[in-house]
Amino acid sequence: MKTFIVQTDKDTFFEVDVDESLYDKYKDMAAEAMAVAFEKFFNGDHPHDSAGLSFIVMAWEEDSEGDPNKQIVASCPQVLRNIGYHELAEECQRQIKELTKK
Repeated sequence: MKTFIVQTDKDTFFEVDVDESLYDKYKDMAAEAMAVAFEKFFNGDHPHDSAGLSFIVMAWEEDSEGDPNKQIVASCPQVLRNIGYHELAEECQRQIKELTKK
């Protein structure tokens, strides 16, 4: 098992264990950790009452913080789609487009 730290907003971090024997690639393990962290968030299993989600999600293997080769970044809509929250992913994508238009 590898333990990943998943950051879903500036103050919210989840520890997620991933069975590395199920994945060939590190980025796939990180994507699974992100999916599990989101499920924990939606199930209310988060570290504090003000836990949140941002538009960008990051995951890295425990004890590798600061190593750019171990830090995986994904968009919130991408992770939401991966776990089946398609409507929420579309709303998130719409908000990102609204924030980034000139």
